[in-house]
Amino acid sequence: MRNDDSYEQTMREEINRQAETDPSIDWGNNMRILLISDSAPGRAEAIKDYLTAKTQISEVKLCSDFDSANSSISESPPDAVVYIGMQTAPELYQLVQMLKGSYAETFFCMYAHLDPIVKDTCQKHGIKDIFPDKEPVADFIRFLQTMIERTKAK
Repeated sequence: MRNDDSYEQTMREEINRQAETDPSIDWGNNMRILLISDSAPGRAEAIKDYLTAKTQISEVKLCSDFDSANSSISESPPDAVVYIGMQTAPELYQLVQMLKGSYAETFFCMYAHLDPIVKDTCQKHGIKDIFPDKEPVADFIRFLQTMIERTKAK
């Protein structure tokens, strides 16, 4: 098993443990969240499962390539796009500019380990917010809630 695979498995197990004990969050009715990850499958699947189980979010989709993400956006524009980890396919970041032009109320963030490379990548692609993946997922949900409401109020 590669170190990346081991890290992803560890992160998935940690998020699943949190899901077992965290209370449900009464938020997200009629919300659509698009998770994008081509490099962090453990975290991405666990976050998807957590959001589905612990919130009222109507639709949580997980895409790992540009075509499926673009198709998902065309079907139903998301309220938030969350990049899980750094993406290996640069075209996945093009979705930020595509959506900002058509759907100004969409919130964008990255859920990742905070380091200078992540910060630089986010700045380069217009992703203003990064949530550290070492923090509790319940805090991430509250962060999403606050930021989506702020984005929609603009």
